[in-house]
Amino acid sequence: MSAEANFRRGILQGAQWFREEVERRAADGWSAEEISDRLFDLMEALNDWANGTTETPQGAPWEWAEGDLDDFIRERLDGLRPEFPMKRSEWTGARPLEPGFFWYRAERGQTAEKVEVFRMWGKLYVVPPGHAEPLPLYAVDGEWSGPISPPE
Repeated sequence: MSAEANFRRGILQGAQWFREEVERRAADGWSAEEISDRLFDLMEALNDWANGTTETPQGAPWEWAEGDLDDFIRERLDGLRPEFPMKRSEWTGARPLEPGFFWYRAERGQTAEKVEVFRMWGKLYVVPPGHAEPLPLYAVDGEWSGPISPPE
């Protein structure tokens, strides 16, 4: 099978996995918000598996045993895996108010990166991922953690 055929097959399997999850959770009486949160968790597990950013159970996420999948998601949400520093509830859209180190991601679902917010010419600046030059903090949208350490 060609690489493109394998890619298309994988997309179909992932979409089917999401559809089955929605149907099962709806049948169990889950609310739309609960289902949305579950799909977000599945998307992040799928992203981690596809990018190889962490150790995962054997096989594709839709092949994992339900307990393995739930354990993986719980460890992510509880911040027990070092590569996932934040619980979902700890992310905020509020920009930092003081210099320091923070976890930052441009949008929900992206991998967080540690950035330093610093004061220059009396204003707060940051060098966001993918940028070479500092930007004024007010110009950088995204999700932020609370401070993870004071500036060095």
